Amino acid sequence: MGPLTPSEGTTKGSVTLKNNVPSKILSLFSDLTEHDTEKRLKSVVLLIHQVVNSEKKVQASDGIGPTASYCLTRLVRGLASSRAGAREGFFTGLVLLLRRLPALDTAALLAAVDAHLPDVRGDPRQATEHRIGRLLAAGAAVRAGHCSQLDRLTAALLEGWHHRAYMPPMVSTFIEELLLRVSEEQFSGSVWPQLKELLAAGWDGCTPERLWMLLVSRRQFPDVVDSRFLKQHWGSKKVFSPKNYENILQMIKVSAGSLPAIHPLVGSLATLAVERSPAELLSFGAAVLEPLLDDRTADVALLAMAMVQLMVAHLNTPEMLESVLTPALVGALVRLLPKRDRRTEQVARGLGSALVGRVLAPDSSAELQLTVISRLVSPPGSINFDHMTGTKILAQMLNGLKADALEPFSKTVLSCFEGTSSDRNLTPRGRAVACDLLCRLVQHPSAPGRTPLKERLLERLFAAGVLRDDSVSDELAATALRAFFRALEHPVRRLADLTELLRGLMERQRALLRADGAELRAPLSPEARAAWDAAAKAMRKLRPGAGPDTDVFIILLGHLSQQLFGTECAAAVDALQELHACLERQQQLRRSAEEPVWSEVVVDLLLSLLALNVHLLRNVVRSVFTLLAPTLSPEALLYAFQPLNPDFKMNSRPGDDAEGEMDEQESGSEDESAGEEDSAEEDDEDEDEWEDESSGAEEEGENAAEDTDQLETMRAQVKAALGGDSEDDAVSVDLDDVPEEHLAKVDEALGAAFRAMRKDKRMKGGNRPTDEQLAMMHFRIRVLDLVDVYVRACPRSAAALGLLSPMVSLLSSCATDSHQAPLLGRLRACLKRLTAAGGRLPERHGLTQTLLAELLQDVLTSGARLPAFSLELGGLLAAAVRLLVRTSAQLGGDQTEVISALSTALDAFFTDRECVYPARTFGQLLALPGWPRGWTLVTPLLDAAFSDRVRPYRRTQAFQLVTTAAKNRAMVGAVPSAEVESAAARLEAGIHQLVSDVSAADGVRTKYVTCALEALLALRRAAGLTRPVTQLAAQLTELGQKFSLSKYTRSLIARLAQTGPRPEGMKNAKLPKNNGTAAAPADVSEPVQDRPRKRAGSCRSTAVDEGDGSVDSGVEEVASDAEPPKKKKIRPARVVA
Repeated sequence: MGPLTPSEGTTKGSVTLKNNVPSKILSLFSDLTEHDTEKRLKSVVLLIHQVVNSEKKVQASDGIGPTASYCLTRLVRGLASSRAGAREGFFTGLVLLLRRLPALDTAALLAAVDAHLPDVRGDPRQATEHRIGRLLAAGAAVRAGHCSQLDRLTAALLEGWHHRAYMPPMVSTFIEELLLRVSEEQFSGSVWPQLKELLAAGWDGCTPERLWMLLVSRRQFPDVVDSRFLKQHWGSKKVFSPKNYENILQMIKVSAGSLPAIHPLVGSLATLAVERSPAELLSFGAAVLEPLLDDRTADVALLAMAMVQLMVAHLNTPEMLESVLTPALVGALVRLLPKRDRRTEQVARGLGSALVGRVLAPDSSAELQLTVISRLVSPPGSINFDHMTGTKILAQMLNGLKADALEPFSKTVLSCFEGTSSDRNLTPRGRAVACDLLCRLVQHPSAPGRTPLKERLLERLFAAGVLRDDSVSDELAATALRAFFRALEHPVRRLADLTELLRGLMERQRALLRADGAELRAPLSPEARAAWDAAAKAMRKLRPGAGPDTDVFIILLGHLSQQLFGTECAAAVDALQELHACLERQQQLRRSAEEPVWSEVVVDLLLSLLALNVHLLRNVVRSVFTLLAPTLSPEALLYAFQPLNPDFKMNSRPGDDAEGEMDEQESGSEDESAGEEDSAEEDDEDEDEWEDESSGAEEEGENAAEDTDQLETMRAQVKAALGGDSEDDAVSVDLDDVPEEHLAKVDEALGAAFRAMRKDKRMKGGNRPTDEQLAMMHFRIRVLDLVDVYVRACPRSAAALGLLSPMVSLLSSCATDSHQAPLLGRLRACLKRLTAAGGRLPERHGLTQTLLAELLQDVLTSGARLPAFSLELGGLLAAAVRLLVRTSAQLGGDQTEVISALSTALDAFFTDRECVYPARTFGQLLALPGWPRGWTLVTPLLDAAFSDRVRPYRRTQAFQLVTTAAKNRAMVGAVPSAEVESAAARLEAGIHQLVSDVSAADGVRTKYVTCALEALLALRRAAGLTRPVTQLAAQLTELGQKFSLSKYTRSLIARLAQTGPRPEGMKNAKLPKNNGTAAAPADVSEPVQDRPRKRAGSCRSTAVDEGDGSVDSGVEEVASDAEPPKKKKIRPARVVA
């Protein structure tokens, strides 16, 4: 711009103006050259916004104002800059300026270009930069939609065609945008006369850009660029004709230089190709696409793939797709897809995605899907296409197959598996993949029901895996058998289809095994053969749909009989024997005192199957348990879920001890006359067993004693580090009074103690779980899956409440073991579902208040061992207790035993140091709206609040729990008003005594006083008491004058001295300042600040802060005058007399 002259620059205040342009606009031009695209675009938008706003304030009579004129000059001059990022930024700003200012027309732009970017002679570099700037300025006008003065605009665009080799692509791009904006009249009058000379070069002077502009002009204006012009200059009436395919092929190869960007000529040719007939498309593919794909130059092949990618979405018939998906294209995909570079990611994988989209499109027919898939699995492709290319193209296509395409495609897969096809699919890898595809066809979602195809495929997999066949190797047979069992996991969706499928499969297998020449690869044992025959016979007798019990037996018989040919043959034989005995008892419909119910035996069988490492049987157990859940007795449920007991062993079962004792008594009565030698031998064996057990017990005892010694040592070190020998838990230490040097020494001593403990653990070799412990953990996880199934099937079952105690007990045992993390996560999910499902009263089958009290006592006993550091586990315990208490309230009747259990737990909560109950366990109970008996807990809460045996922060929680109970309107409304007034009077007397004895006490925290006042105000409000507590308020005010009390505490004291309910205007009023002390009761006349009210009855779940004594009730209680503000956390202060 040159130096600033006095006429060009002025100063206005603190803002410097240049040509009357504010400095905030001038500073933005430097950001237009930023390398960061996002930052550059933000600067452009901000600049144009400032210019447009400045133009709104200027009334220019002859076009634009000075600010816009200056901005136009700077942007035009910036187009010729050679700095990196400058042309992009100034070009974007110019386009946006032309769009936002309608008064800025093409004439003004071209005038600025002529003035600031003239044609320079003698300096080639500057001349090139000015030509690029003029081209970009004309392109900006086109992109902004300014199509006036087309003659000059077209000339400016075509000016740079012959100057540099990199300018024709820019010219052709702007020309294409111009052709899309002008009308035919404008084109024929202003554009075509200048463009005609450029496009008349013919094939001899053709370039990809010339051919592209010709195709665009012909498509947009066929009457102007007519066949006569094409015949005269291009040798034919149509550019896209078989006569010109060779020339088109050469132009495509030349355009490969623009990669990785695809030349727009490729897109135009693809658009013309999809408009042709299948015969013409086939000719185009053979003349153009195949030579490109056969070219070993990767860039040329990628151009062909890019063209096909653009064409695939518009090819709606199998014939057109087949004409494009040639073997050469499939071979290029196999060759280029494994490569990991930018060009392949953009083109080759894009073509694969386009093919998948075409196959999965809603309008795709089954024939079209088969055309694409058959081409991919045929040579040079393979049924192992995904493994060869490192993609999932074929897998995605198979998932979207329509039902009509399954049968034809299965023939292709079977031919690969049988080895009848003569291609690369005959490899062992290809035949193994065919097994997997057969399994997937059985489980295909488009055919959810039972079909003959599924039975035939299952039969073929079974025959290949079980029967001896010379054409099937042992490795392939093992693969086929695994695919067979995997296909049985989810063959159908409906239960009726599953039972029919299993019956049909058994009949087919029976025919296979009885056929002439059938020989098993691994012959069955006589027991397994007998079990198979018995299962087949029973399956023929059972009728599907006769009832849930019949369906259960059909499913179990069908799946267990298949396991006779697997690795768990012995377990399957035993399970089938038990199942047959159970089936006989179920059919007899009799129950004796010595024999359990058939459902209990089935549950025992299901647990045995869960212990097996067979994924198929686990799924079967879940499916069968869903059917059995509504019919299970409490005894069967106890048996099914006993593994959740922490003391359960893998080889122990409920009732084993009793049965063993009965067997010993019977054998003892029968063998009294057997002689002394047999008894002596038995005694020797018993002694040997006892020695083994005792040695194991001694080792466990030594480990336990070692762990206990380490724990005691750790406690002693921590106690010594804290420097406290006092055993009085009620003594509270204020950390503000502890010197920093002493705290540093305590930190160092604690660190040394914990480092020593970690060192001992590392020297011990770690606590890696044994194989038995891992097996037990996984077994319990599977049992928890059954719990989830049962809760989903029977959410209102009373028996589900019995699961709370063992689950909480197991939660306590595995919470501190990091190796049990999978079990802990599954247990938490099941507990959440179980406690959430108990919203309504369960069914009353044997449900009594005594039983609920026992369950509550067990849950509380188990929850006392939970780790105190886990808030989430404490929340699960609180939810379990709340579910039992709510059920007791809904059941009605005498709740004395339930109240007694809660009172015992509440006493332990306040007095037992080892008790880790979270405070919300009782807070949620006191907030229950339908449990009026909860008011009986207020009395022990008041006793604990003023007891010297209770720790200070527990006493604070007692006050908070009383406040929660007082806010429960439903509970207070069901209690006689005399009891509420009595509780308020007792609390008032306790606070009065506390204030009177404060001089003799060691000290009282501000939070303790605040919570006590909150509870008193809540109780008075619940009882409807309006008389002022003048004497107590005066004592508290006198106490506040001596010691520092918080503003909120002073507001509570002031409320005690008020008469009547709180006025409406007191909510947002402020307390008058009085040198940090509360005002005298007689002088209180202004309203005080209060916490905002909360809506009653809305539930929420929040955390518990055990450290400062806050209580989470689990319910958003009714707001009262005693609630503190949440704006600022008040630091606990010490009030010492």
